[in-house]
Amino acid sequence: QHYIREKFSHEQIVWVDACGDHTFARVVPGNQCLYLACDDSQSEYYELFKKEKDNLSLQMDKLKQPMNLIPLPWGGVIEDDNGVKCLVDYSQFIVVNEAVLVPLFDVPSDEDAMEILSQVFPGFEILGFPSMVLTGIKSSLLKITLSVAEGVLEPL
Repeated sequence: QHYIREKFSHEQIVWVDACGDHTFARVVPGNQCLYLACDDSQSEYYELFKKEKDNLSLQMDKLKQPMNLIPLPWGGVIEDDNGVKCLVDYSQFIVVNEAVLVPLFDVPSDEDAMEILSQVFPGFEILGFPSMVLTGIKSSLLKITLSVAEGVLEPL
């Protein structure tokens, strides 16, 4: 934590519990944090996402400046044409230049997610990306953009 503060000149670090290698929350400009919210109490994910929101609230309370927690819609778990299960996760969006690429899953909550992100990123073009094409390779829109070839970036 000390290294991160010193290297990147951060005064405060908010730690978010991850589920394996995956987190369902994203800090965005304007002292805001988007998080995937499960409002289906019958879902196997309900307690997990409730715990994550509670953790986010606790972490945000520690900040000197309050942060607005914004829920992203719950779309549930869907299956692709091959029976591969996929969590509808809008927190895996990408911001590039003056645009936001939003994963879409061909479910009703897609429209709500696009609307929320358009409010969080005013002036940005909000573009949907059909994410179901990535389920076969067990990836997401965000994960495929995080792969950078060795030697492309300078080490810290």
